[in-house]
Amino acid sequence: MQVNYYLNKRSNKKEHSILAYVTELGKSQRIVFSTGQKATLSSWDASKGKVKRNHPNSQSINDFLEKKKIEIKDIYNSLTTKGKRLDIYQFRNEVKVSLGKAAYEKKREVNCDDIFTEYKNSRMITHAPKTIEKYEVVYKHLKDFCEHSGLELDLESIGYNFMEKFNNYSIRIKKHSNNTVTKSIKVLKTFIGWAKDNGYKVNEDFRRFKANETDRDIFYLNAEEINQIRRCDLKGNESLEKVRDLFLFQCYTGQRFSDVQNMKFSDIRGGVWHLNVKKTKENNTIPIIEPAMNIIEKYKSNGTTLPRLSNQKMNNYLKRLCKIAKIDEHVKRVIQSGNKQRITEGPKYKFVGTHDARRSFICCSLEMHIPTEVIMSVVGQKSYKVFKKYQVITSRVKENELNRTWNKLFINEETKSDAD
Repeated sequence: MQVNYYLNKRSNKKEHSILAYVTELGKSQRIVFSTGQKATLSSWDASKGKVKRNHPNSQSINDFLEKKKIEIKDIYNSLTTKGKRLDIYQFRNEVKVSLGKAAYEKKREVNCDDIFTEYKNSRMITHAPKTIEKYEVVYKHLKDFCEHSGLELDLESIGYNFMEKFNNYSIRIKKHSNNTVTKSIKVLKTFIGWAKDNGYKVNEDFRRFKANETDRDIFYLNAEEINQIRRCDLKGNESLEKVRDLFLFQCYTGQRFSDVQNMKFSDIRGGVWHLNVKKTKENNTIPIIEPAMNIIEKYKSNGTTLPRLSNQKMNNYLKRLCKIAKIDEHVKRVIQSGNKQRITEGPKYKFVGTHDARRSFICCSLEMHIPTEVIMSVVGQKSYKVFKKYQVITSRVKENELNRTWNKLFINEETKSDAD
């Protein structure tokens, strides 16, 4: 068992709470406690998990943290003697008392909001802020559903029937797509599973509910369209030129817009981008092909980084850029919501967004017969099941592959007949 200390950096105050993260070795679950101590960012040594000497009360705070670390370990050892399984609820109570806080009298008195806050805090070290924001959106949606339906928001009440009603509310009232609802259900299941692992009583029946995910409408630009963007005359429009460079750089590397925005030229070494992925916190190496390197050199020679834009502004400009580049094929977008379809259609440029660059890289790479393992490695995707959602067999690929294979067969047959 390990006890580590971190600052709660999501606080907007000058001083941030020092949190104790308790992790059992070999297990993914972690329990978070507030120590009651605080420190500023400048006075906190993240690598050592303690306060720096420049803090006026560094000695007393560090002594307190060290003492509590020993006490927490002693509590853990006392509750797991002779191979006993840890009673997490009892452990939480005893640690809270050790930290000078009131213990929970009954599990039912624990507010679901407090449990969710604890869940968020336990994820802040390993998950990106945008991911935490998605959790918050789903939880708010859950509370809105309870208010609308007159149901109590309690972990023991969230079973199969609750999930089914939440699913129907999301589709019928909120008009969410099947895939959006599936993601929400997944977040809720993960939260409830975490709560169970951390000693809270839950309704096990929630696991039986399966959301109805549908195949997504894969939208991407083919190689010809990417070249149309590259070649189009922007007539000295500096803003659109920057947007084009950013989008093409995404298409050439297959990376997310957030990672391109965070890239530093010092991350490019020996023609390879050494990337720490913002979303997953994992390291990856991406070979920089020549057209992508040309974009880097263009801005490097100016002594600047790649252009910085908000995702919203980038998407707005991107539609204008694609219109100029004549990305105007008439397309139909279909979104499944329950048993109904919502169809929107129009010229392709109206639907282009930053994430389509990543899809375009994947799909164009597949069309050029680059091995799946190579593409997955470049985009940092480990699960083939997830990666498969990005794949699409275009009508052009079908035609090319059938002609290549069957024509070869007929040519061989004709050659054989001529020889006879």
